[in-house]
Amino acid sequence: MSTDEVFGSLVDQMFALHDRVRSELRALCGEIGLTDAQIGVLWRMAAEQGRDVTAGQLADRLGVDASTVTSLVDRLERHDVIRRVTHPSDRRAKILQLTPLGCELHDRIGDYRRHGSPFAALTPAEQQQLHELLSRALGTRAQPVVTSHEQQSGGQG
Repeated sequence: MSTDEVFGSLVDQMFALHDRVRSELRALCGEIGLTDAQIGVLWRMAAEQGRDVTAGQLADRLGVDASTVTSLVDRLERHDVIRRVTHPSDRRAKILQLTPLGCELHDRIGDYRRHGSPFAALTPAEQQQLHELLSRALGTRAQPVVTSHEQQSGGQG
């Protein structure tokens, strides 16, 4: 294959991978009808679990306007996926939390990530290599991937 053909094929594969993962995540959250953007907020909220996060902080982390996050959170709240609670030290601020349904959906997504996603077919070494290559292509810095085995054994994987 020529360089142009490889480049074109890589882009085609990335789109196909994106479409597959998006479709599978939608199916996991399908019974309550979440949109892609709402699933993205759920994903990010799960990453923040255990830390107090406001809609403004979530907007910063997602790289979108606060009004966009407010709209998404409103809809997720109507689906009983996220709730707003009063900040313990600032009564004017609201903290976002996953509800039990939100936690259940997050667990489903986590299981999919570990066992059902296209990346689950790769070995841990291949996942690490792909992670590094994609990070480089995106111009970001790759963080080392720690497997669940390494976490359980204190990093002695």
